[in-house]
Amino acid sequence: MNTARRLAKNTIASLLTQVSTPLASFILVLMIARRLGTSGLGEYSTALSMYFIFQALSSFGFHLLITREVARDSSNANKYFVNGLFLAFFFSIFSAILMCIVVNWITVVPTIRHSVYVLSFSLLFYTLALVFQSICRAFEKLEYITIPHIVGNICKLAFGIFLLYLGYGLVTLMVIILASQIVNFILSLYFSLRFIKRPVGKLDFKFCKAILSSIPIFTLIAILSTIRGNIDILLLTKMLGAEETGYYSAAYKLINLSKLGISCYIMALQP
Repeated sequence: MNTARRLAKNTIASLLTQVSTPLASFILVLMIARRLGTSGLGEYSTALSMYFIFQALSSFGFHLLITREVARDSSNANKYFVNGLFLAFFFSIFSAILMCIVVNWITVVPTIRHSVYVLSFSLLFYTLALVFQSICRAFEKLEYITIPHIVGNICKLAFGIFLLYLGYGLVTLMVIILASQIVNFILSLYFSLRFIKRPVGKLDFKFCKAILSSIPIFTLIAILSTIRGNIDILLLTKMLGAEETGYYSAAYKLINLSKLGISCYIMALQP
């Protein structure tokens, strides 16, 4: 009975995590299109698409390895926690710098550039939070992942809509997204520390090297799948500009909304 209850609880938590983010993003996109127009929506889509690509690069797939290995042997949780945070910090800083360089090559629009600069700081909190969440996932506590996601999405949606109505622009909205990632980071840290006996440990460079040698497949899958889903926005921005990208993005997001019901069905049956 306890196993069935845990399975049902994890299924609901996973479903809420998968649904809350695209739903909050869709509502926010509607408000951006209404308040900032087609160009504003195109600029927003370009900045977010670049952010998603470099999210995959900054995570480098090691969070998947952490979940697998800690699930196999929970006594390694502290070791993966400390060394995983080191790798997350290193790759997030590298990805943030690279993202700022790439955006200057893709576009000269100041709003897009400044938005990406703000989001580059968000990469650090996002990647560190992935390590915390991978520990929680290894212990099958998916509700500890769902709560930070939902709270972060509520903050992003509420404050984002409020500031858009006040007349603030896209860069301010990106600051709100950065703040929501910080909230996600803090809550994820709080929950993950429940499984870590000693959060401060010795950094082992040989162990970090072993982690990196074990994750090329995870890394390749994460990066290629993310690029496939976002490269069209970046190419349109480079070739046609923000306004045409805005029209394309609006149509594409309407199609994605229709997929939400199918995603819910899959997530409910997958376990």
